Amino acid sequence: MVRLCRALARSVYAPVNGIPEKQAQMTQPHPARNSILRGLSLWGIWRVALSLWGCALWRIGLILPDAGRGWLYGFRPAVEGVRAWLVDLWLRWDTIHYLRIVSEGYGPDERSVYFPLYPMLGRTVGALFGGDGLLGLLLVGNLAAVGAFTLLDRLARVEGRQVESRLVLRSLVCWPTSFLLLAAYPHAVVLFLCLAAYLALRGEKPWLALVCGLAAGLTHSTALALMALLIVDVWQARMRWPSYLAAFGPVFGVAGFMAWRAYAGFPSMGELISEVWGRTIGVEIGLQGVMTASTWLLRGWPNLLALLLGGGAVVWSLRRQRFDWASFQAAVLLIPILAAPSFEPLAGLARYALIGFPAFFTVSRWTASRWARLTCVTIGIAANLYLCGLFLMWGFVG
Repeated sequence: MVRLCRALARSVYAPVNGIPEKQAQMTQPHPARNSILRGLSLWGIWRVALSLWGCALWRIGLILPDAGRGWLYGFRPAVEGVRAWLVDLWLRWDTIHYLRIVSEGYGPDERSVYFPLYPMLGRTVGALFGGDGLLGLLLVGNLAAVGAFTLLDRLARVEGRQVESRLVLRSLVCWPTSFLLLAAYPHAVVLFLCLAAYLALRGEKPWLALVCGLAAGLTHSTALALMALLIVDVWQARMRWPSYLAAFGPVFGVAGFMAWRAYAGFPSMGELISEVWGRTIGVEIGLQGVMTASTWLLRGWPNLLALLLGGGAVVWSLRRQRFDWASFQAAVLLIPILAAPSFEPLAGLARYALIGFPAFFTVSRWTASRWARLTCVTIGIAANLYLCGLFLMWGFVG
């Protein structure tokens, strides 16, 4: 594990192919330290803000202590004290199922559709705190968020002077559902692993890229979009065969989990998804879907916004001949839509699209002027606080 971390650090901060000499100087320890400090600073400010927001909602009584008891599967979160609003307040929705996996393991129910790496890491870290699974899940997600912010800053730097790294990070913070990166959800882990695999491949570390891609595939199915990014990147750079193998790392991870489920005798994932969440694998567009357009705009406006911003990122990438980014962003949008229920075709897109880092670069370019930045930050922070509050009050987000 120590060797893997060292190899990742060397690859992330190694000179990247095709980067001018002035930009290659950014790989020296000082810029690397700047990226880490920027990532830590962003996480610290954001973590404090969300914690204070949750505490305020708790204190004024908008979050009822007994709310959601019927969905907790026997877990009894704290209802008073610092533990209540700092940790147990985040025991919501999918976090409950990940905590069930940490505490009880997998079973032939909806738990078996959740990928294993995130709960495994949560169990390992939680063991250091007396078997506190929820705290372990939160720590893993927040550590991954710090890593993702750091790598995104690094990527923005090596991409050149077109985009300033602080604007890219600001665009990430202003994403409507970006608060989930600091919740007990796996999206920060997937984003970190996707960025790590991409930077490792560009740094001519195909085997490390393979490991990161495999780990991403074991974390969430949306990591399959990473394959499109890596394959196009390998083809454009005319890399050797190990790089092509690395591009299929996410597929190996997803396929490995599917094979294990079949070996364990669990029900078909498609059947469980359809039975529990009403989702179907494939595109179903009918009268019911058309009639619920108003619902998309009212309750599902974050998903619609994610579609528009993601689609804009595809066009922006194509215009700059970044076919790898365009392919990746298109796949990020397509995968959730293929698994969405017919009555809400964009369900979950706002949170699944968090791994689509080209969208953050696109937004940063669109908000280059002062007033555009002010508008983006104001709307983005307001949307984040609103959706975070809705999430903490047991409102379903995404």
